[in-house]
Amino acid sequence: MSNTKKRLATEAYSIRFPKNTMLQLRCREAKKQKAKSSGNPQHVLTLEVINTAPFEVDGESIDINGLEFNSYSTLTEKALEFVNRTRRAFGFSDLTAADLESADEKEYVGQVCWAFVESTEEDRINELTKEVVKDPYTGEPMKTYNRRITEFVAKPSYE
Repeated sequence: MSNTKKRLATEAYSIRFPKNTMLQLRCREAKKQKAKSSGNPQHVLTLEVINTAPFEVDGESIDINGLEFNSYSTLTEKALEFVNRTRRAFGFSDLTAADLESADEKEYVGQVCWAFVESTEEDRINELTKEVVKDPYTGEPMKTYNRRITEFVAKPSYE
């Protein structure tokens, strides 16, 4: 496994994943940092698509292996269930509230999981004017594409 980011075709970044698309993901990078909005500690996982057949879009085959998703797990008692669902997807045991402070983000690196993903397409909005940004050549609204993990799939427990 390499920690080098794969170069993808531009089209891979604008694929719209329908709801309930399931992909195999590998953790390429894991960081512990403070959440910008709350200041709470969180794990930030950079997950890349692996072992996935190319997507067919408008008759073109697009390789999405290497496409990245980020997952943010806030390390608070209130978010403990989400933290543990993420851990179960990687085959790790659940944490207790007392374990959160010492949770090691590095254990995720190189590990593989399955997750449901989706993407949305939205008009790009100018933050100052709140107007839709138009393509200077066509006059058409410009779009932004957001990818997100909607649910991790827990590995079976063999205890």
